[in-house]
Amino acid sequence: MGNQGYSQIVSVEIIDIENSGYQIRPNTVSTEAKIYFDNSIKQEHQLTLYNMSGISVFTTTTKEDFFQLNSTLLESGIYLFTISTNGNLPITQGKLLVQH
Repeated sequence: MGNQGYSQIVSVEIIDIENSGYQIRPNTVSTEAKIYFDNSIKQEHQLTLYNMSGISVFTTTTKEDFFQLNSTLLESGIYLFTISTNGNLPITQGKLLVQH
C-alpha cells in the first residue's frame, strides 16, 4: 500500500500431493487429521484403513478432495490405507501413524 498504511497479512497453505498422491495433516495423527488427495471433478471416493494384520478397521466416503479422520476411535499404531473410487482398484495407498 506504499505510504498509505499497512496491508493485512494473509496466510497460504500449500498442499503438495504430487509425489505420493496424498498428504496427511498432521502426521502423526493424535486426534484428528485430514488426508488430502486429487479429486478435482468431485467424484465419490472411498478411504479404507487397515491394521498391520491387513484387517479393515474403518471405511468412509467423500466427494471432497480430503477425508476427515477422527482417530479417537483407533488404537495407537501404524495403519495402511487405500483411496479408491467405487468398485475400482485404489488410486493411491499409504500409511499413517496414530499416537494418542
